[in-house]
Amino acid sequence: MIPSSAILDVLRFEPVRMRHRKGTLVMFAGVIGAFALAAKAGVWLHAKFLAEGSAAAAAMEGAAAAVLDYPAHLPPVLAGCLYAAALFLPMVVIILASDQTATDLRERHAPFILARITPADFFYGRLLGAALTWTVVVLVSSVVSVGIMLTEGTGLELGKAIGGIAHLALVLTLYALPYIALLALGNVITQSPMGSMIGVFCLLIAVTWIGAATEAIGPWVEHAGMLYPSHWRPMLLSGDPAIFAKGAGGVLTYTAVIALLGSWRLGRVNP
Repeated sequence: MIPSSAILDVLRFEPVRMRHRKGTLVMFAGVIGAFALAAKAGVWLHAKFLAEGSAAAAAMEGAAAAVLDYPAHLPPVLAGCLYAAALFLPMVVIILASDQTATDLRERHAPFILARITPADFFYGRLLGAALTWTVVVLVSSVVSVGIMLTEGTGLELGKAIGGIAHLALVLTLYALPYIALLALGNVITQSPMGSMIGVFCLLIAVTWIGAATEAIGPWVEHAGMLYPSHWRPMLLSGDPAIFAKGAGGVLTYTAVIALLGSWRLGRVNP
């Protein structure tokens, strides 16, 4: 089923829907607050190492580069913030994007919506709305975090700070897309926001368990991690452009496949 320009009608209504959704402002404030706390923690660690002398600071920067493999243009304090945000991103996205079409399907609003637009337009409009909402939240959170770093004497330059905001927003938006698509599929299957969240968490546990059992079972499951978006996280965090491009291609392909499955499934649901 091919989406049409009616997706724009769904997107135009998305701010109204989000405004009337219970707890939306609380969730947004929670995400921004979490980014601010991560920034404060990064500032504290940065100051701690600097207080111990230039040798310790150099050691910290070298260790960060070795462990995080962050892009050369990204200062260590920003790289640490990006790494921490990517680590906890799945839990936040799963909560924020848990209700895309589920409530409409469960409460029988869908027949009225689908009388005016196709299932594909409905599905992709809500998915894109969730992705755009997340992008806005990440941009605001990145600006707040970098603003804290600029005012706390980390030595972060304004030019690098602006570049850091763009890099954080790009990576965290890309990494969120497959989770948003998984939740969109879960919405159609379970018709429940909670059911979608539980399903995505169960998938994470299953893939983690399979990955841990790889050596015991055999080499044929060595790529089991590709079933879950976290497989692409190290690539998106890499400072190597080729590796980053591979990670970006991976999450976009994953998102497209899951979205197609969700759209196909919604077209066969009898709301």
